[in-house]
Amino acid sequence: MAKSSTTHKTNASSRNKSKRTSVVAAASSEHTIEKQRTTVSHPVKHSHATSAKPAAKEIRQHQQPTAKTDGFVIHRQKKQHANAKVWRGWILVLLAVAGIAVICAMVASRLLQHGDKTTSSSDSTISSSASKPEVIESLPSKPTALSKAEERTASIGSSLEQTNFSSSTVVKLNVPLHKQTYGQSCEASALRMALEYRGIKTTDMAILEQMGYDGVVAKTINGKTIWTDPHKQYVGDRDGDQQKLTGYGVFAEPTAAASEKNGRAAEVKNDVQTDWIVRQLYAGNPVILWGVSVKISDTVWYTEAGETVNAPLRTHTRLVIGFKGDPNNPAGFYLNDPATGTEKYWTTAALKTDISKGIKQAVAVY
Repeated sequence: MAKSSTTHKTNASSRNKSKRTSVVAAASSEHTIEKQRTTVSHPVKHSHATSAKPAAKEIRQHQQPTAKTDGFVIHRQKKQHANAKVWRGWILVLLAVAGIAVICAMVASRLLQHGDKTTSSSDSTISSSASKPEVIESLPSKPTALSKAEERTASIGSSLEQTNFSSSTVVKLNVPLHKQTYGQSCEASALRMALEYRGIKTTDMAILEQMGYDGVVAKTINGKTIWTDPHKQYVGDRDGDQQKLTGYGVFAEPTAAASEKNGRAAEVKNDVQTDWIVRQLYAGNPVILWGVSVKISDTVWYTEAGETVNAPLRTHTRLVIGFKGDPNNPAGFYLNDPATGTEKYWTTAALKTDISKGIKQAVAVY
């Protein structure tokens, strides 16, 4: 019985041990199956689980460039922000300048409007006729060289009256002397000497061209002599003959115009008198004077426009450069004669006679 009981206990213990082994085996089998399911269902997790350290390293390596990129982006954003501030500053400066320009324009406009009002009010004050309010008085023109010279010459009269002169007093300009280059260029030669006295050197031919030289001789049409007008241009050929109407010359108006083309103002004087010549000389102005060489007769011709020209034959021009004696009653005058290229002295009576035989014109070169 005792052995049987021991055998029973041993068998019971073996059965319990076998049962526990079965349970453990079953549990182990069940855990293996569950693990396989987990592996099939979540392969990625298994992979990460099996290699946790390499995965973490890979993540760090992947995150490092991202950190650098973020730093560059932040730096670029800061730079863009700074540039934006600079541009905003320039825009504000430009706006300020534009504002100042607008203000200046408004102020200038106001000033102009005020000036216009002042001008219009002064014009209305000047205007003396209430029935013509739209008439605007023209402002005086700026004094020309000619007007200034004329004013100076006019003021010479009082100076001459206040100055004591004797019969031996001589007033003479230091004018160069030239002989005329061509047979009929006495006017050009006289102007040439006057211009050289003013510091301008030229030639007879250059002056003739400035006078309107064409060298055309007179022609007869229907019994009438047709030629050009010496009051407007040089007439005929420079070496022509006055009596044959192949060459004549020029009068005061084109001569004064030629002087002005050379930069010197000139005054034309019609019906010239000796007192006017004296004032010009005392003011320092040489005088081109028309007279005659030998008075033959007067002749008449017509221009193509039908105008009549009265001209003395053997007309001649000289340059008056001085006088002697009292200006109010001069004894005589000094002249440069282009025909001979010499200086001459004529009494006042002789000069007046020569003037009366010519066209009674003169030109003062200022």
